[in-house]
Amino acid sequence: MGTRVSRLLYGLSTRTTATINNAEGFERTGYGLLPVDGGYNVGLGLDTDRIQEGLVLILEDDGPRGVLIGTGPDRIFLGSAPAGHDWTGLGEEFQGLLVRRDGETVYQMNLADGN
Repeated sequence: MGTRVSRLLYGLSTRTTATINNAEGFERTGYGLLPVDGGYNVGLGLDTDRIQEGLVLILEDDGPRGVLIGTGPDRIFLGSAPAGHDWTGLGEEFQGLLVRRDGETVYQMNLADGN
């Protein structure tokens, strides 16, 4: 089955997680709830067979909200993020679809106000 643990994350805060491991004991999916500044960040990750996040669903009260698909430099982000967030790497607020190949943006549809 899985485990439900509360652990210290980066020495900053206690995080509640639930993980499901494969028969070899490697995590294949995990759900996390992280208290931040009186609110919560919630995330669900589905891992590849290489133990990398292949699909991430995230909701941060004051941050990104969306889905990140892919590993390494090839990724698709569908959602919203504040200016300068590392999920988009953009200097402006983002709301839409962003596609990266080899770390370079190959498609961007930004519907955020002012863009």
